[in-house]
Amino acid sequence: MGRLDGKICIVTGASSGIGAATAKMFAKEGAKVVMAARRKELMDTVAGLITKAGGEALVVPTDITEQAQVDNLFAKTMETYGKLDVLVNVAGGISTGLRPIDSCTDEELERIVNTNLRGTLRVTRAATQIFTKQGEGNVVTVSSVSAVTGCGAAVYTATKGALISMTRHIALRYAVKRPLVRANCVCPGSVWTDMTRAELAAQEAGYEPMSQEFNDAVAQHSCAGVGISKTVDIANVLLFLASDESACVNGQVLTLDYGCNL
Repeated sequence: MGRLDGKICIVTGASSGIGAATAKMFAKEGAKVVMAARRKELMDTVAGLITKAGGEALVVPTDITEQAQVDNLFAKTMETYGKLDVLVNVAGGISTGLRPIDSCTDEELERIVNTNLRGTLRVTRAATQIFTKQGEGNVVTVSSVSAVTGCGAAVYTATKGALISMTRHIALRYAVKRPLVRANCVCPGSVWTDMTRAELAAQEAGYEPMSQEFNDAVAQHSCAGVGISKTVDIANVLLFLASDESACVNGQVLTLDYGCNL
């Protein structure tokens, strides 16, 4: 018996990194996984691995910054399965270079806010509307340790902090309703993903715009020296929060950084 048997789970950002690892793990544990991301080819590859292993995945190409595509994602999910149990918000973008508040750009404001905040809010709004009708549901959101410590690009950090507030809002909104709509959030530290590899490459190529002073400050709060997580490490925690094993966990923010920021 799988830990997610019978559950219908949407995973955004499912084409790579934490999202892809989560989709594979959830399917292995018995969930029917709806994979949402912009890169269909990569999702098809992941879905193929899921199917080969005996799982089930529905690929729905989705840019969460576009309302029509978000509407299509939930319409396809409900048409196919008739219900939704869990939304996992993984999709997000990062700045090139850790620009502090005094040097962040309008381009970052538009791109990062549109994806990390507006896009995630659109998806979560649609999911909670379904959960309200069903009377129950579960929202699990991936934020970042930078939202806890401030050690990241200004715009990225601000948007990830907003996701913590969104999580607490949802938990409060449904706290007195039974069955319960739950919401929890994880804040990973350093994780090996395509996104972080690209960020490191940009720094090594000399595209890093931040001052050395800010760089030194960030380094003092980095968990890279303690341990860099694998995507499967984060997916394991998301699995727990998505499962009924975490039924009493609600409105919580879990920092996943090897205890670096206690």
